Amino acid sequence: MTSKTSQFSKGLFIANMQRFWWVGSLYALVLFFTVPFRFIMFGSNVQDEWKRSLLTATINFFSGRNEYQMVMIAAIPTALAVLLYRYLMTNKATAMVHSLPYNRRTLYLNQLIAGLVLLLAPVLLIGIIMILLKAFTSIGMFYVMEDLFRWIGLTILFNILFFSIAVFVGMFTGNSVAHIAFTYILHLLPVGIYILLRDNIATWLYGFSSSNGYDPFFDKLPWLVLFNPPSAQSSFALGDWIGYFVIALLLFTAAGYAYEKRKLESSGDIIAFTAFRPVFKYGVTACGMLIGGLYFREVSGGSLSVSLVGYLLSSLFAYGVAEMLLQKSFRIWHTYKGYLPYLAVISILLVVLQMDVFGYVHRMPELEDVEKVYFGYYTNIWTSKDPATDPRYKDMHHEANSFFSNPENIKNIMNLHTQLIQQPKQKINGPAPYIVYILKNGKYQVRRYTIDEKQYAPLLKPIYESMEYKKAKYPIVAQSPEDIKWIQINDNRMSNKPLVLADSPEMREFMALFQEEIRSMTFEEMRKQTNDYVYLQVTDVNDKYYHYSFRKDFTSMITWLRAKGHYENLVLQPRYIEYAVLKKEPVGVNGSETVEIKDPEILKELLTISETSHDIYEAVPIYMELYIRGPYGRHSYSTPLFTKNISVSDGLKHYLEALSQS
Repeated sequence: MTSKTSQFSKGLFIANMQRFWWVGSLYALVLFFTVPFRFIMFGSNVQDEWKRSLLTATINFFSGRNEYQMVMIAAIPTALAVLLYRYLMTNKATAMVHSLPYNRRTLYLNQLIAGLVLLLAPVLLIGIIMILLKAFTSIGMFYVMEDLFRWIGLTILFNILFFSIAVFVGMFTGNSVAHIAFTYILHLLPVGIYILLRDNIATWLYGFSSSNGYDPFFDKLPWLVLFNPPSAQSSFALGDWIGYFVIALLLFTAAGYAYEKRKLESSGDIIAFTAFRPVFKYGVTACGMLIGGLYFREVSGGSLSVSLVGYLLSSLFAYGVAEMLLQKSFRIWHTYKGYLPYLAVISILLVVLQMDVFGYVHRMPELEDVEKVYFGYYTNIWTSKDPATDPRYKDMHHEANSFFSNPENIKNIMNLHTQLIQQPKQKINGPAPYIVYILKNGKYQVRRYTIDEKQYAPLLKPIYESMEYKKAKYPIVAQSPEDIKWIQINDNRMSNKPLVLADSPEMREFMALFQEEIRSMTFEEMRKQTNDYVYLQVTDVNDKYYHYSFRKDFTSMITWLRAKGHYENLVLQPRYIEYAVLKKEPVGVNGSETVEIKDPEILKELLTISETSHDIYEAVPIYMELYIRGPYGRHSYSTPLFTKNISVSDGLKHYLEALSQS
């Protein structure tokens, strides 16, 4: 009986070390120059704050500033697995190696041990160097041992995990190129399939949101953790360490079992196990169909018939490619029968989605089960425990407050939702907010619709005019003067200094007028599009910034500014404009004809038109560049010119006609 200890072969191990020592040496060299060498070079000049922070980030696995280390973890374990098990990919090498006096388990384990040694030894070597620097040089004062050990542990953990994935994949293919491709595909496949399914379902199921059913599980995928480390740091706990290590052990075990069952003659095949060939074939077909379907839908503007043709052509092409790879031949016409069951299954699924067999479209929660409703535009903000204080949304003040708990508002939003699901899907332009019900049991129901604000005005009006909505859109309405540090008013077309009101009777007067304007705003006024030429920036005592458009219908505020003598110097006036240039293409694009206008009356008219609210979905056929005289000389300001549904003077019409004929 062969003992367990005999599974290790010193001869095989030494042979692997002699063949692949350069991989470990290369990894050690890169680590040396990215970790201890950086401390040695920068340690003498730590007065530089940037260098000090860079040193701290060097051994912080989640800092996001050690890209070379991350790339090495993504590349070296995979490359090493491909090299160590490459003998399984060619007939001659497979026959030769398996003719040696070793069983498969011995071969597998010795390759595995050699790979782990080549991966882990460089990390441990660098760790020892850093410990010595800490003990015997002044450089050690710039890091603590706890951070160093954490860096060593995480680097080893991710190396083992990525190596286990590559080894596992290698047992199921007989082609080195496929080994590399399948390894990286496996890293991204779960989230890729999720995104493709989500986005395709959204095209067929009315109200389905691409953020529906967001699962934090995807944030734990090792590839996403590796290349999005700052977001992973706060949630990477002891359980994740254990989970990753257990997964690596399971993958190594499964790979060893697959090695023992693998047929030697499968070397050279894309898929080594016959049972997995249908999985590969139909997996490639499904992915190709989903990608192609989205593309055809996008280029066709959402056409159902074109989308169906896209699904058919894309899946046929992907199916053909998969068969060519499996058959190693271009003669695949005889395999069409295998496509027919797939076509039947997909057709049934599409019919099920289109007919809404499970009642998804009309499903709504009961009013008494709803704790609050999110009615806004920011993806997944409803998954945060406290959006108002969540650092991810620190610059999204309006969105973080777009939650409605007032029973009357919840009822109004549900009334709007009821009408939306009773209307057939239409191709309309308009805002597309999320309607998210946060239920009392902790669950949430997500829907998203494109809303025609004119059609649904009676239902939107009570929502928009509620104080809860206004507080969300205009937080200043609920703030007191003591909460505000200053209010800045500026016209970004002008080079004049902005007007700043800070902790004064004037600021309190202006703020009171601003709050009253918001309280009295109607739905019709709020849905008017505004130009952000003139804007207000409000800074509170916590240095949070709030940006508001200074609307033309804020008449009391404009009157106040005029009375104080601020308005004329603050807002662009016709007398400041020297001339204007109209152009068919955006200003700055070469080869477009232009017309120049200096007539003061027409310049005044152009200024008025540019400040007129317009439909944000209107096409922009003309661009205007104003040349403005300011305190620091002449400067220019570019803006689109919307003339649709606007009556213009004969003089301006003459210039527009001249431009259109050029």
